[in-house]
This record gives sequence, structure tokens and C-alpha cells, in this order.
Amino acid sequence: MLEKLANIYSHVSGWVATLLALLATFLGDSKDLVVFILFAAFADFLCGIIRSLRAGKGLLSCRIFDFITKSAVYIGLFLLFATIDKTLEIDNMWITRAYTSVIIVSEALSIIANLSIAFPGIKVFGLIKKLIISEVAEKISMDKTDLEDALKGE
Repeated sequence: MLEKLANIYSHVSGWVATLLALLATFLGDSKDLVVFILFAAFADFLCGIIRSLRAGKGLLSCRIFDFITKSAVYIGLFLLFATIDKTLEIDNMWITRAYTSVIIVSEALSIIANLSIAFPGIKVFGLIKKLIISEVAEKISMDKTDLEDALKGE
């Protein structure tokens, strides 16, 4: 048995698999939330690639590093909030779920922005833009046409 364990832990993959198993056990049911966060970040990454290719800019290797860094930060914060939930013995992990919701909403907005730049002719994106402009204009007590002119740089 000790030979098997020595063989498993003589490779990096053995340590990584053990770490992932411990992490999955620690997170329990909330491990699905990590998948949602990573999926949202990856979808944003793909939409950024589509936007870049449609604009004729090509692919930048720094964007891959940005995706990896962003994912690592998301996972690190997720683990922090999950630890807080476990420490405070919060049964439904509402702090972690709230964090996940904020990340998914922000990634969804980024996806919509990337796709609206890549495909400006799609009417849904125009409607979303008008909705956001009207909401912002209302919040700052500014005329909607003035705000549109300011955003265009006129």
C-alpha cells in the first residue's frame, strides 16, 4: 500500500488530484457554483476573442494570461467566501452564493458588451444599449439625447 501511495505522490498529477478531491469535499454542494463562475469567465473570454477577430485585431496572448489570472482571482475569492460561510456555519452558504451571483452578472454584462461590439447590427443589442442609456440618464438627471451625444463624443 505504501508503494502505491509513493507512486501516486511521486507525480504532480497525484498531488493535484488529491488537492481537487479535498477541495471538492470542503466545498460540498457549492462546488457547482465554481463551475458556473468558470463557465461565465470562459464564455466572456470566447466572446472577447470573437470581438477581437471581428474587429480585425487578431488574438493577443496577454488575453489568455488575463483569463487565467481572472479565473484564479475568482476561485481564490470563492474559497475565501466559502471558508467564511463554513466558519460562521451558514447552512445555505448565502455569502458564497451572493458572490457567485455578482460574478455571473458582471460576466454576463461583459459578454453582452463584447457581442454588441462584434455584431452591431443585431437589434437586441441596440435595445439593451437604449435601455441602459435611458436608465443612466434618469439616474443622473440628464436628458437622454445629451447623454447619447456625450457618449458619441460630440
